[in-house]
Amino acid sequence: MKLPFASTKAGFTLIEIMVVTSLVCILLAINYSLVQNHTLLAKKGYYRGDVHENLRLAANRMSRDIRQALEYTIGVDQRSIQITRSERDGAGNEVIRYITYSHDPVDMEVERSTRLTGPVSSPLPLASHICSLKFEQEGNAVVITITGEKTYVKEGDKGNELYDWQPYGLVLQTKVTPKLYRELQ
Repeated sequence: MKLPFASTKAGFTLIEIMVVTSLVCILLAINYSLVQNHTLLAKKGYYRGDVHENLRLAANRMSRDIRQALEYTIGVDQRSIQITRSERDGAGNEVIRYITYSHDPVDMEVERSTRLTGPVSSPLPLASHICSLKFEQEGNAVVITITGEKTYVKEGDKGNELYDWQPYGLVLQTKVTPKLYRELQ
């Protein structure tokens, strides 16, 4: 005897639906893992670019001031340099500017302070994410070595633990010859 509501159409069994559902869940889990890894790699690339930009900014500014220096003095600890430079003021008169570059290890910044005469201005940050700054005398040139890195706060973890990406630290080194030595050659 046939039931009046029974259908002759073929359908999916419960087992088939469970197998398909589990396969879809596995594919979604794999996709989520790939998206998370891609996001992490993108953040690492962004942070590395940010550090590189800060290193170049600091190196370019210090190199320009050292190239124009009348004289300079490297600090005993080799982490600072004082530069004496000649400039023209708004009236066209020549003035002497004293510039000091130093490293602040607490804030991880390169700082620049200037003065014409009188007290030194408070240091202003020039670049951030700087781990170390070193000046060395090499013949008539000054070698600047800057090391930088950035830490990343991983979102969503308890306490926002810091993950230090030490292997992704960058080092930039440049050699600059001041104007006073170029004119002598």
